[in-house]
Amino acid sequence: MNQKKREDENIAKSDILHFPEGIPGFEDIKDYVLLADEDVSFIMTLQSTTTKHPSFVVVDPYCVLTDYKPLLSEADQKFFKVTHTEELKFLLIAILTDNIEDSVINLKSPIAIHPEKNSAKQVILENSNYPIRFHLFSQTK
Repeated sequence: MNQKKREDENIAKSDILHFPEGIPGFEDIKDYVLLADEDVSFIMTLQSTTTKHPSFVVVDPYCVLTDYKPLLSEADQKFFKVTHTEELKFLLIAILTDNIEDSVINLKSPIAIHPEKNSAKQVILENSNYPIRFHLFSQTK
């Protein structure tokens, strides 16, 4: 799974993440690409390949919480055809605010990606202790 630069408008088929079920609220849009910023590698944009919107700001969870251990439901393991979550990549949807200290990420419902198949799904983790709204910069307060 490659991350494209923002200025690159040519999207290779191998760079497309396919969401068979779409993303909740955007079920009709199935294909996205990850756009990376060279200056801030842990913050990316998950952009629809067919329309300008939706576009989601996503972050690498391990840059925020080094001990993040997502636990998938049995149904999600079957969806991805995996037995261990280590086989997947995870990204967290972020809501960035004007006051950056108020920005939050969703630890409970990450985007799970099967890097070998480029299939993806927003999942709800079995971990009950992960909040939906976690302050992105809470570790620095």
